[in-house]
Parts: sequence; C-alpha cells; structure tokens
Amino acid sequence: MAQINLSMRDYCETIPHFDFDGDPLNISTFISSYDSFVQILARPNDAAFNSFLFRAIISKLKGKAAQIASVRNTTSWDALRTLLVNTFSDRRNELTLISELQRLEQYSNESAIDFGERCLNHNNQPQFKVEELFYQEDPYQDEAAALDYNYYYPEEYTYEIPQTEENIKTKLPH
Repeated sequence: MAQINLSMRDYCETIPHFDFDGDPLNISTFISSYDSFVQILARPNDAAFNSFLFRAIISKLKGKAAQIASVRNTTSWDALRTLLVNTFSDRRNELTLISELQRLEQYSNESAIDFGERCLNHNNQPQFKVEELFYQEDPYQDEAAALDYNYYYPEEYTYEIPQTEENIKTKLPH
C-alpha cells in the first residue's frame, strides 16, 4: 500500500470546524471530535507536527474556553482535554443525575413531548462527565455492561404517557 504524504495545508483542511465556546452542552461533541482527530493524525515520534496539531485545535476555541487555555498555557491535547472537562463539564455524579431526573414532573399544561424535551435538556449536560468517570474507573469494561444511558432519555419518560386531546394542539386558536 502506498503511503500518502500530505502537506501541512492539507492537514489543516482536515481539522474539524467546531468552535467550542465553553458551553457545557457542547463539550462532549468537541472532545470526541478532537479525540478522533488526534488519534488519526498524531505522529508518535514527531513533536513538531504534534505541536502543530495542538495549535490547530487551540485555534478552534472561542470565548471563555480560549481564555482559560491561554492562561493555563497547556501544551498538549491530553492536558487541554483534561482542563476543558474539569472546567466546563457538569460536576454531578450518576446518582445525583438519577435522583434529579426522578424528581422531574410533567407540568399540568405541558405536553408529553415538551416534558420529554425538558428531560433531555436536563440530561444532556452531565452525560459526558458521567461517561468519563465510568470509563476511567475500568477502561476495559465491556460496553454491554456499561450504563445504558438510553434508559434515562426522555423517550423512556414519554413512551407510554397518553396524549389527551387537550395536550395536543390540533387547531389554530381563533
């Protein structure tokens, strides 16, 4: 198989365009995008090239995330990843999240779909942190035995909730 040689410009064009501004809802996407990027492109014995890749990732940070990365003067993807997770991810653990989701109740004037969306928005934030903590404890854990996060998604909360006619708007108000 022939080896493909790409220029620095070609590598720059392969960098995913995802500007992370510190929003906790976006951290999981940002981290997983760049984990894949670094895993594919990093060169174990080429510190200069790896530094270039790291600077390309740093250039994608905006707002608070860029300020924190600059103040902390991180020099590697692993250090930046840890800094972003520790700074911007939700600090709730699995038990706290489960307890909070169990206490959520559907409002009297709220449709099942709106309630499901509210549950999803409540659940989105800590998912990355919970997964991160879970897999750090046992990185060789079989995925089938891992927590089934789908259990906590709103589809489970709304699947068997009957929608009455007053909850479903079928006509425009006069």
